[in-house]
Amino acid sequence: MPFVLCLRRWLLSWLLPPPPEQRPPIRQELHAWAAFEQCDLLAELDLLQLGESLRTAALERGGYDNESFDVMVTIADLLVAEHGWSFQQSDGWLERMGLWDD
Repeated sequence: MPFVLCLRRWLLSWLLPPPPEQRPPIRQELHAWAAFEQCDLLAELDLLQLGESLRTAALERGGYDNESFDVMVTIADLLVAEHGWSFQQSDGWLERMGLWDD
């Protein structure tokens, strides 16, 4: 859940900023935005790592079971909805992960 922790930290930095005399006006906001973007990238990497571990397990078992198949499709949907991937990118990723081989 690193994404949730990063999102919480980012929100708190906006909701509870230090007094104006203690922070430069622009730099603090840029830092908060950069931290939020970094959290988004880490969340995307977490999804891709989960997909890779499911692919490895599927190779060991000789294919995806129903639950793993559903999780892989859900990961692809999240990559499109939350991380700006196109449908073609996510479908290509599923193909490279061997999902359509079963």
